[in-house]
Amino acid sequence: MSEGKKSEKALAPGNVWCRITKMGHDQVFTGVTAQPAGRGEAAGADAFPRHAFGEIVQLPLVVAQAQEDNGNLEIQD
Repeated sequence: MSEGKKSEKALAPGNVWCRITKMGHDQVFTGVTAQPAGRGEAAGADAFPRHAFGEIVQLPLVVAQAQEDNGNLEIQD
């Protein structure tokens, strides 16, 4: 996904679009693994990718509100 642009992917029910702030750079991750670790394999450093400043991601509303209160992202209209 391009910086500052919403994905062509549809917004999942109960989720909101969020823009990562400078304070949230590398502090927010969606919990979706880049490559699921198989049996007996250790999760790599990139298993839970974090998001960069300006990136647009979707998160559940409750999670987004908590992250917004911490200054890590801004919920988009």
